[in-house]
Amino acid sequence: MKSVAKAHANIALIKYWGKEDEQLFLPSTSSLSLTLDKLYTITSVSESDRDVFVLNRQIQNEKETQKISRFVDLFRTNNQSVKIESINYFPTAAGLASSASGYSALSVALNDFFGHHYDVEQLSMLTRRGSGSATRSLFGGFVKWEKGSNDQSVATPIEKEMDIEMIIVIVNEQQKKKDSRSLMKVTKEQSRYFESWTQYNDIDMQEMLTAIENEDIHQIGKIAERNAMMMHATLLAIEEPFFYIEPQSLEVISLIQELRQQGIVAYYTMDAGPNVKIITNSQHRPLILERLSAYQTIVAQKGPGATLL
Repeated sequence: MKSVAKAHANIALIKYWGKEDEQLFLPSTSSLSLTLDKLYTITSVSESDRDVFVLNRQIQNEKETQKISRFVDLFRTNNQSVKIESINYFPTAAGLASSASGYSALSVALNDFFGHHYDVEQLSMLTRRGSGSATRSLFGGFVKWEKGSNDQSVATPIEKEMDIEMIIVIVNEQQKKKDSRSLMKVTKEQSRYFESWTQYNDIDMQEMLTAIENEDIHQIGKIAERNAMMMHATLLAIEEPFFYIEPQSLEVISLIQELRQQGIVAYYTMDAGPNVKIITNSQHRPLILERLSAYQTIVAQKGPGATLL
């Protein structure tokens, strides 16, 4: 028996950065994202005599396999071991939310493999415990993840059709120097800016929801920029300050600001990695790509939710 699922990565417009509960993966703030069509993972689960984890056609080490095994335990109904084969069709661990699409696809496949038939709310709570942002990749388009309380922290889709796209500028596709999970924990424990981050994140969320309802791409872009840079600022106030942003990241940001002064719809956001995502629409996309000809880019539109193949 083999179960195969596909899920798409999501890029947060209102960021998830910090956990209130490390075991249940309860976030310190609510977050909001856009699921993208061009960034996806396909994952299969099959029977095995021991747990095996193969990522991008490479067998993973014991540490990574144990981490996946703990997640499988949330679904495992017997002592059945599994072989998990997962392929990310975009750069892995480079700040492009590969863990979100990966764990989302895995949870859908495990749900089928072990015959649970969990509904999407139950699946959302379980998926969150693999990777927080993965709970948003269960859904397509705009998705809000409520911080909730106890174990009641779930993601829900926001039904809104509008002309919005993302141009992903690949500054560095190598694995990032520090993983977001461990750095997120350090930030919450040490950053002098963390309390302000949680306070203003709630304000950004309400303003973002209004901007989406009004289909105001300029306001969406402004809030996303502010929220992303506030998240990165928290990293500058830990005991050993760290910054994901690289020189080329700043070059792209400067170019975006220049384009905007020329009346082009172009706003940026960045996650825990150096790559820059540009928020724009179909009308202005060609003009931006023309100016970005020296960079590797991926043009993405709204993507679907996770599905069983």
